Amino acid sequence: ELLAAGTWRGTRAVRCPERPADPIWHADLALKSFRSTDYRRFTIAIVRDISHEIELEAKLQHAQQRETIGTLTTGIAHDFGNLLTPILALSKEAHASCASPELAKTLGEITSAAERGRQLVRSLMTFSRGTDRSSRKTHVAQVIEEALSLLRSAMPPGVTIEHDLTPRDAQVKAEPMQLHQIMMNLGTNAGHAMRGRGGVLRVIMELCRDEAGAQKVRLVVTDTGCG
Repeated sequence: ELLAAGTWRGTRAVRCPERPADPIWHADLALKSFRSTDYRRFTIAIVRDISHEIELEAKLQHAQQRETIGTLTTGIAHDFGNLLTPILALSKEAHASCASPELAKTLGEITSAAERGRQLVRSLMTFSRGTDRSSRKTHVAQVIEEALSLLRSAMPPGVTIEHDLTPRDAQVKAEPMQLHQIMMNLGTNAGHAMRGRGGVLRVIMELCRDEAGAQKVRLVVTDTGCG
């Protein structure tokens, strides 16, 4: 192409063959080919490093994608919140007038799940606005137990859940919804790994200290599935 047209311009990803461990950089190339008076061919090349521009362009595209996702998330969260409102109202009303302890427990789980859904809506709205989620002192055992209660009803046949959440008064600075979602994700993945073969999901909470001696809460989640 250069020989036919005499000029060529474009971009290329470049790696130095003598230093393969160095990162790839992006070059803007401008080439000009010509013949001298003695008919020898020469090529002039102008090379400009545009790695920074490529990086900025990628960041801009990512920001635009986040803006699009945020707009979509806001609409979904709003509609989802509207769906949860009657579920919460009716489940609380039914729970208040229910005479059956077993049915009351089920209604309580429905209300709890709907409340978690409402918190999820708030988290989605927070994400769409690009603001930080608020962390606060959270009772780990209480949040984990609520998640395990939902997981038990969703586990495949033959899968049991064992847990030891002591001390029960342990607190950490965290966003409760995020902690709940982490446990739900881990539990769901464990259920998939044990589907069709059964097994045990174990959740253990214990106190420990980091290298600086500060007290921490360690949450250990294991399963007997594959992978």
